[in-house]
Amino acid sequence: MREQNKYNHRMRVLKQLTTACLTLAFSSTAVLAAECLRQGDMIFYQQHIYKETGSFIPSPGKDPNIAWYEFTAARGDPLGNCIVAAFHFVGDIYPQDISKAAQFFRGPNVKHCFAIFPYAAAMLETGIGMKKNKAEAAYWFRAYLATLHHVPGGDDRADLVAEIRKATAANVGQALFQADQWWRGQFTGTPESLYDRAQFFLKSEPERAGFPIASSLLRIAANQGHEAAALELGRLYVECRNARNSGYIPKYMEPIAEAGNAEAMAYLGLYLSWENRNRKFRARQAQKWLAQAARSDLPEDLHTIIDEEERRIVNRLAE
Repeated sequence: MREQNKYNHRMRVLKQLTTACLTLAFSSTAVLAAECLRQGDMIFYQQHIYKETGSFIPSPGKDPNIAWYEFTAARGDPLGNCIVAAFHFVGDIYPQDISKAAQFFRGPNVKHCFAIFPYAAAMLETGIGMKKNKAEAAYWFRAYLATLHHVPGGDDRADLVAEIRKATAANVGQALFQADQWWRGQFTGTPESLYDRAQFFLKSEPERAGFPIASSLLRIAANQGHEAAALELGRLYVECRNARNSGYIPKYMEPIAEAGNAEAMAYLGLYLSWENRNRKFRARQAQKWLAQAARSDLPEDLHTIIDEEERRIVNRLAE
């Protein structure tokens, strides 16, 4: 009975998160909604929904996660196609087919597929599966590093280089090292220059890897006390454009919210609610911040999200 209660609770939480993520996509594409849902264990939730309706039943003995990605990829889901493309490149789940991985990379959805950034870079670096283009390869290696919480050191880089060497027999160690060096150069400068650099990537490369690169630069600026950079990270979080690295939101939002900034109050409240749905204490904290933000002059779209989340919190606290 206890395990069933835990399962039922998790299903309620994930259903709420699904609704929240779809709400977040009010001004975005289905790709952004899928990326958002992924961080809330979309696979767990949707697998069970499909199992219950009979629409998705993994083959006996097959990994249900792999089966789910195949199921969604066959129906055109960007996230499913992203992971399947990575399987084709590496060759450990399927027989290797780099041409299929390259086909996905040439499509419109690669910008939200962090998993394939280094593989795409390797194809461009070596000319395997795609026309050789070292400048483009460097760009996607840099983009890959931007999706991490840190710039990888020797051990991390060695693992990735070995994986690519196994798949392509090519050595991309020097190219990845140069991408490392580029990023270390980007870390330099004043918070204002880092913020400006981030704005450049957001505005000039939204269809490529502008969001993860900009997010990394904004975090560095925010770490140095740049308020506009911190608020930009909050906006990207709410738009679900940087869902992979959301744990820094409280660190940046709390001091700004406590100083009276309504926008920071909204982002902090939404974070506390979305990321802690099984904790009523956090829900009350979120409710406090959202109530304060709701009394302020904020963009209409943000007010809509706040209003909907406040209603969800009331229902959650009543359970």
